[in-house]
Amino acid sequence: MELQEREASGNDSGPLTMINPKNQVFEPGVTTRSGEFTFVKKPSSEEFLKIYEMGSREIGPGIASFEVMRGVMNHNPLSFWGIYRSSSADRRDAKLAGFFAFLLLNDSGLEAHRHRRLNRHRPEFYHLANKDERPAAVYIWAVVAHRLSNIGSQLIAHAMGTDWFFDVPVFGTIGTRSGQNAVRNSQTLYAGDADANVGEPFEYRPTPEIIQQTLALPIVEGPRAHLELKLHKAKLEAHVVSRQDELAKVFAIRAAVFMAEQSCPYSEEFDDNDFVGMHLLGTVSGETAATLRVRFFADFAKLERWAVLPMFRGTLIGQHIVEHALKICQRKGYRRIYAHAQLRFVEKWKRFGLRPMLKNAPLVFSDHEYVEMEGELPEIENSLNLQSDPYVLIRPEGSWDIPGVLDKSASRRAVGPF
Repeated sequence: MELQEREASGNDSGPLTMINPKNQVFEPGVTTRSGEFTFVKKPSSEEFLKIYEMGSREIGPGIASFEVMRGVMNHNPLSFWGIYRSSSADRRDAKLAGFFAFLLLNDSGLEAHRHRRLNRHRPEFYHLANKDERPAAVYIWAVVAHRLSNIGSQLIAHAMGTDWFFDVPVFGTIGTRSGQNAVRNSQTLYAGDADANVGEPFEYRPTPEIIQQTLALPIVEGPRAHLELKLHKAKLEAHVVSRQDELAKVFAIRAAVFMAEQSCPYSEEFDDNDFVGMHLLGTVSGETAATLRVRFFADFAKLERWAVLPMFRGTLIGQHIVEHALKICQRKGYRRIYAHAQLRFVEKWKRFGLRPMLKNAPLVFSDHEYVEMEGELPEIENSLNLQSDPYVLIRPEGSWDIPGVLDKSASRRAVGPF
């Protein structure tokens, strides 16, 4: 995918600028001279499909495959930004109007670009910066923005932060005639000594005026920004699922995360193990947010299907639900823990004391490569065993310290079966 600028000029000002994460603005928007409200945001799974359809329609066969685009977005969600327009700042009638796609390169990726070894159609993840990593350079992968490229890029600058991007090189490749016209007519896109022909590289060089215009935009922050601030102080809870309606919530979370975000087939996600495992449900101030499944084997417990809904990933609910599961395993007397971690999540599992197992056999399923992880839990005095109180052993899973309904039934006189 290359620069696919659909409109060469417009009345809005200033192409792309990105900035310091500490100055990020949640879904920034602005009222344009036409009176319409324009804002940018990271697309949801459903919106990402619309972006791909738009790119396929506007760009044509030169666009990367859906799987490649989705993989880049999953690796670093800051790679894709949808541009939306609505009649007012309440955003209720917002419609997708365009998008920006970037390859956020690390040092290795920048070096590959300089030596023309960067695979733009199927980029290698080891060339791309991680989500929380400052990129060494930004490659403009694709743009579809009908006269919204200038204001869209300025809003993306506020969405990503307003300091660091001016110091980071930004470049791309001219992919179409419209992109060629955009470079030739721009005051900030340079093709060097070349004649800005299709297939030639270009560089973005913001002028001081463009930088000032970007910083001076009267930005309106998205309505969820205040919610996200509250989430850091939200009440986090996790408990074992014991009702059918709770199990439905578990399945809904997994469908949203694994099937929608990662395109896992239904038959592979719901793998005939859901009625032989223990499910945990995590909530944030009462809102359904996360899930985890645990299956118990002879001398170890396996943690799996760990999922957190996107809007709650700014909280600690993911960590909270795993820690709660580990306490349950410990109480049940398990000393060994086992898990399959996607390569990109190995470090997260290490936070809970798990480590990669020393096995050489590759583990690949559902289009992802995994690493076997193991860990140990210290023994505790009140772990459950055959000497435990029988009333404790019949209490609901995970609630062994709270008298259950069968405890209460003990006050009734025993009667015969007839």
